[in-house]
Amino acid sequence: MHDFEACCFDFLWVQWLEVVNPGFSGWSTSKLDLVHFPPMNKNDSFGFVDPKDVLHGCHILPAFTKGKQQEGGIGISHCAKDGKDYNQYFVNW
Repeated sequence: MHDFEACCFDFLWVQWLEVVNPGFSGWSTSKLDLVHFPPMNKNDSFGFVDPKDVLHGCHILPAFTKGKQQEGGIGISHCAKDGKDYNQYFVNW
């Protein structure tokens, strides 16, 4: 920074997903990848991303039979809006 003039830059705040059973899904097993949100208290559960690095065409389906994370619909974080999150999701590539 050469001076104290304000500048603008774009970024996204994201909550990451983790694969539930690596190697359990794929073409050989004819099963979709299954992902879930890691616990919010993990250091790497959230992060920042440059918008140009975002995948713009992925279909994520709730695994309805696995249930919701918060049965009452009240989440832990107002910022993360996690009250309606499901325990797991299928990734349809």
